[in-house]
Amino acid sequence: MLDQVCMLNARLAAAESMTHDVIRDLLGVKLDMTNYANLIDQHQVQKLVEEAQQKTEEFHAKEQEIFTLRKQIDDLTEELERCKSETNQKAADILVAQMNLERLQERGQLLAAQNEMLKVDKSSLLKRVSELDEIVKTLLGPQSTHRQIQRTSNTKASVFLTLLKVSLTFHLQEGLAEAPTYHSFVLPVSVRGGPYVLQVN
Repeated sequence: MLDQVCMLNARLAAAESMTHDVIRDLLGVKLDMTNYANLIDQHQVQKLVEEAQQKTEEFHAKEQEIFTLRKQIDDLTEELERCKSETNQKAADILVAQMNLERLQERGQLLAAQNEMLKVDKSSLLKRVSELDEIVKTLLGPQSTHRQIQRTSNTKASVFLTLLKVSLTFHLQEGLAEAPTYHSFVLPVSVRGGPYVLQVN
């Protein structure tokens, strides 16, 4: 009986020892698991930190890219506005040039028309002077004196100036922008007793 009790005690002690060993092993496993979990947590945390840093760097890179693109857009917008302003200015300059060209063309046409009328007037006046010269020759005859010749020449000049005034009045009544300008010129007057020169201004 005693032997059985001793044997049971021995078995109990062995079981307790085994239990302690198992508990110790379990505690070790638990510690290992805790350490592993901590390692896993630290790894995950480190991974999350790295991902966060990467995301932050990507965010800053995107921000820099957006800033660069916005600056390019602003520069292009400014250049576009400048081009529009230059285009508008050039269009205005072209319009002014066209208006000036049209005025010059109209002025040229007006001057051409005046020139043609002046040619007609000059031809008519020269013809009239020639007719007056013939009349003077007929009226004076061979006994004319120098005084009569001078008086006749003055009369012809007065008639010529009168015709010029009539021509100017006609042009002004026609509504021309400017009256034609008659430059001084010399007309030969042939009367009996010697050649004379009639200068009209």
